[in-house]
Amino acid sequence: MNDTMNCLGASSAHGQPIRLKFWRGIAWLLVILVVVLSVLPTSVPPGFDGGDKLQHLLAYAVLGFFFAVLYPRHQRLALLGLILLGALLEWVQGLLPVRVASLPDWLADALGVLLGIWLAQSRARALFAWLEQKILMLAMVLGRRAHRRN
Repeated sequence: MNDTMNCLGASSAHGQPIRLKFWRGIAWLLVILVVVLSVLPTSVPPGFDGGDKLQHLLAYAVLGFFFAVLYPRHQRLALLGLILLGALLEWVQGLLPVRVASLPDWLADALGVLLGIWLAQSRARALFAWLEQKILMLAMVLGRRAHRRN
């Protein structure tokens, strides 16, 4: 699949191909964000027991979804890689004085990956085409406004 092809096999509403390279770049930036946030000191708001598990679940669900949709031929590799990333980051957290390794956190990571990949099999996989359509519409509106000002 090349960069000009839609990850869903179709074009956006304006006939423009989905920018696969752009969305894949976003996915990898999200991985970097998860890595960075995993090694920084953290706190969970008081009165929100298990909140960190929800954070783990949601972060890895987003990663699982992005990688399952954007790399459809490599979903099993994405599943394995993201689950191993969660395990590696938990191990690293055990080495840091400001963090604690946790098996329940890693299980939340793994469950999040599975949830994201499951969602990628649903109609939610059209998210990238929908977002790109909205971005293109916004660009057209802003372009018209800028043209009117000149």
